[in-house]
Amino acid sequence: MKKLNQDAALVYVMVTTASADMKLVDPELRRIGAICDVLPIFDDLSREELQNHSTDCRRILASDNGISKIVELIKASLPERLHETAYALALDIAASDLQVPPQEIRFLQELGDALSINKLTVAALEVSAQVRARRP
Repeated sequence: MKKLNQDAALVYVMVTTASADMKLVDPELRRIGAICDVLPIFDDLSREELQNHSTDCRRILASDNGISKIVELIKASLPERLHETAYALALDIAASDLQVPPQEIRFLQELGDALSINKLTVAALEVSAQVRARRP
């Protein structure tokens, strides 16, 4: 199995979260761009690379067992120190449109299991994402 670079793996996490319900909506797309603009982990990621990673990810998602393939790629590509970061990014995207459909929940569970995120950390990250997504 090929490996992705760190930026690509994290973009795949966000795009897959946004696409899990087969609807890539504007709030999720805007959130992905905003996250890539402000987080230091994406300092070296250009807009062109973001677009290319997104396109490549969507191509894999369209194939048979696409989500499972993506999860395996992410697991194989990310160092353990970024597992929680990846899960937190997925939660931020899931919360961005204030709706978390069952398909996104299943992806989050699959991702959390694959990356061995413990239940206490999952709960803390979920609350944190909900607080950040809260509207006035």
